[in-house]
Amino acid sequence: MPDPSLTFTYGASRPATYGSTRPGTYGAVPTAQYRLRLRAPNGQQILTTALLSIDVTLEHTAVSTLTAELPPFDRLEDFILGDATLEFRGERLFQGRILGLPGPTTGDTATIEVSGPARTLTRGAIAVGPFSGDAYEAIAAVWREYTRFDATVLVPDSPTSLSDYSTEGTPMEVLQDLHELAGMRFTVSHQQTGPRVESYVPEETVKTDDWTATEWDSSLDATNYANAVEVYGGESSDGSRAFARAADQSEIDRLSDEILVRIDDETLTTDADCQARADSELANRLTEDDLSGSVEIIPQVVLPGYHYTISEFDTGDGAPALPVEQTHLRESQGEARATLEVNDSGRGVVDTIVDLRRETAQLNQP
Repeated sequence: MPDPSLTFTYGASRPATYGSTRPGTYGAVPTAQYRLRLRAPNGQQILTTALLSIDVTLEHTAVSTLTAELPPFDRLEDFILGDATLEFRGERLFQGRILGLPGPTTGDTATIEVSGPARTLTRGAIAVGPFSGDAYEAIAAVWREYTRFDATVLVPDSPTSLSDYSTEGTPMEVLQDLHELAGMRFTVSHQQTGPRVESYVPEETVKTDDWTATEWDSSLDATNYANAVEVYGGESSDGSRAFARAADQSEIDRLSDEILVRIDDETLTTDADCQARADSELANRLTEDDLSGSVEIIPQVVLPGYHYTISEFDTGDGAPALPVEQTHLRESQGEARATLEVNDSGRGVVDTIVDLRRETAQLNQP
């Protein structure tokens, strides 16, 4: 049981939490459906549902973040560099390190900024390689040798090969480069203690949509679509540049147009590495003819990056398997929400363009 002397309540009907309260009256503080657990480096803990707002963004291949606004309490600064865990109905949704205390932003609120475990990958510098062999093996080596993560690397159905590939930067930058070359992603699990991560090819890892949706919508966008890619690498000793090109001629013919993207990457020193990057980038760009959408769900963990069967987007041909790019968890004024940002790797926009061109051509026939 907590020490009664460390228990306080915000108003007559407020939830109890632990710590010493800051003098003053803060008005109505709604009882949040989320529960936030804070642990200071000295071992002091606070467990509270007296939250004014919660905003969490779960990312793949990047750093997930949490921002919490709550009534201020004495010695909030003691929790800097401590740990934060967000729960909903007993399920752990997010955990990370408390890095920022910009509050109190007003006399009645304080703000806590929390970064997920991938934040540790953004510090320091490493130089790795040269790698020869499959890219997923290089990814596994970096996880093993340069991070504290317990990593699982799923072997792709069609591995990307590297030839004397070297790179440098923060561990995050190196891992992002290697995953991009391999056509892979990585996702950090927040449901277990300790930094755990999985690297995978998105479309080869399909999970079931076990959430409860409340509403959803979608839109079309082909901003990042391309059917041809040219990659220019660094200069060799004779002054020439490594180069490779990848194109999907059937897509070019279908559109009657080549949509080209150019990539300059001086870390690629051989034509073979440029070709691996071009092939991977082309595969990604061809899927950027997107049906993007969002699904509002009752809050739960839906790890981003993986493909899920999205029954809400079923048009009669069965539930499509689509990647969840981000998961947002929010609460404001006592209302808990979760939003899945979904990105389809279909052909919606390009098919629409092709159909319009065909209709126009038919109209112009004599």
